[in-house]
Amino acid sequence: MHLLQPPRELLYGSYAPLAKYLTRSCRSDVSRVAVLFQWTTSRNYNDIDSYRQEVVDPDSPLKGFLDIADKKNNHAHFFTRLCRAAGIACVVISGVTKNGSYVVGERRLRRKQERRAQWNAVLVDGEWRLLDVLWASCALVRRRVAGWALIDVDGERLAGEQEDDSPGEKRYRNNEFFFLTDPDQFVCTHLPNDPAWQLLPNPLSVKQFETFFYVRERFFDLGLTMVMDSQRSCVVKTTDAEVTIAFGLPTSPVARAQFRYLLFRDQEEDASGENEVAPSRASVFFHQSDERISYTCRMEEVGRYRMDIFGRHTDRHDRMDLVCSYIIVCESTTGRRLPAVSDIGWGPGPTLDEAGLIAVTHDSGIIYADSSEITLVHLKTTDKHMVFWHCLKHDTLRGHACIASHTAHAR
Repeated sequence: MHLLQPPRELLYGSYAPLAKYLTRSCRSDVSRVAVLFQWTTSRNYNDIDSYRQEVVDPDSPLKGFLDIADKKNNHAHFFTRLCRAAGIACVVISGVTKNGSYVVGERRLRRKQERRAQWNAVLVDGEWRLLDVLWASCALVRRRVAGWALIDVDGERLAGEQEDDSPGEKRYRNNEFFFLTDPDQFVCTHLPNDPAWQLLPNPLSVKQFETFFYVRERFFDLGLTMVMDSQRSCVVKTTDAEVTIAFGLPTSPVARAQFRYLLFRDQEEDASGENEVAPSRASVFFHQSDERISYTCRMEEVGRYRMDIFGRHTDRHDRMDLVCSYIIVCESTTGRRLPAVSDIGWGPGPTLDEAGLIAVTHDSGIIYADSSEITLVHLKTTDKHMVFWHCLKHDTLRGHACIASHTAHAR
């Protein structure tokens, strides 16, 4: 777009000529804010070394860029000046965020300098709306926290080598989710010091914000919803060594959404004193229906675990991003394991749709059967040449033992 490439000389003057140029074709407050937001978030503030040898006006946009790169200013203040130069009411909001270095379950966020942040509210069409220029322009990736051992990736059990602490790296990318975000979604990661700037009829308290489960923008991008009130806390406890985490799916085809999980064990809570965690200390049962996805976790040892769930929409997203994270606390065990999860999970899902099959009698990965009756599982297909194979396994039989004599299929 030509609007995003103003003449170089406009960076050396005041903010007003730059704002006027960028918004010259706009006819509404929303379009003006959108153009300023898109232009600001498309800047790489660390790639401006070529300007450092020049004489720069202290009141110019270029000086604003340099101050951001030198950590003498921030995106929120820069965007405020740009909006006001365009005649848009804009304020800077101070508070705390669950940013890229946030640790799930972390408390006393307001006492930690690294959690303090600033973002913006703009007045458009007589209504205050929220946005975060920094979060929309870059993200912290590959961040790792020491003390956690990865033990399970989508059903593949790992040796559990402890992760090293890594600060991650900053990746520049445009994320439009943080432009005029709905207040009830924005407050999941941003808590203003003044509750009024939550823009909610019933603002969250500091305690509610800190204990609320760690949810990221991909959760809302996929149209997921909460189905269990117990999951609103970032720390969940098992009952009989088991806990289920479930989310509602949108009415759009589930075949367009893909999910994966990572399960970690807290090494600091490991009473064995081993340097590595044995690979068989938890099992996860994943299945999805037309209405929801769920992860049932059964822990085989007492301890603290962390589950990270990732997802993507096959038409809109080119990579998996974090959906949410939970801390799972297991205080007692039963010794029973869940069935091993295959690559396609349990129940009707994308693979069934790709095969041209329709689940007629059961839309879940769990089927409750009466030992005195025959259980019929009916799948519909229009391909007369499709070949089927089936296998029934018992949870006490190991390996690939199949109870073939107890099952049959018919076309």
